[in-house]
Amino acid sequence: AYYDGSELCIIHPDGTGKRSLGIYDLEWGVLASWYPDSKGLVASRLGKIYAVSLEGSKAKLLGRGYRPILNPTGTMLTYCDHESGYGALYMMKSNGQGRRQLCPNPQNTYPSWSPDGGRLAYDDK
Repeated sequence: AYYDGSELCIIHPDGTGKRSLGIYDLEWGVLASWYPDSKGLVASRLGKIYAVSLEGSKAKLLGRGYRPILNPTGTMLTYCDHESGYGALYMMKSNGQGRRQLCPNPQNTYPSWSPDGGRLAYDDK
């Protein structure tokens, strides 16, 4: 998946088959994160996080935030939000439930999940 400057698209590794996912006006530096089954992804648009199916259904709003990153099992995601006035790091279930703050002002808002999805590494200093 990539942002072509106006919309979120998918494309085959050989450069063929470009297809729009119908998500426009994404933030600069958009980060899309794939579900493990490759049938969809999460992305942020205008401060809101959406789940996007590749099967053509409408994008589902999961909540507010940006830079969503799914864990390897597809059950949880991390994201950033400015709710507290800073770029705080949060976590929620991939269905949009269970929002909780992990770190109020992380130095690195690109955390990394362990391969089993059970741990998260981020810089909080």
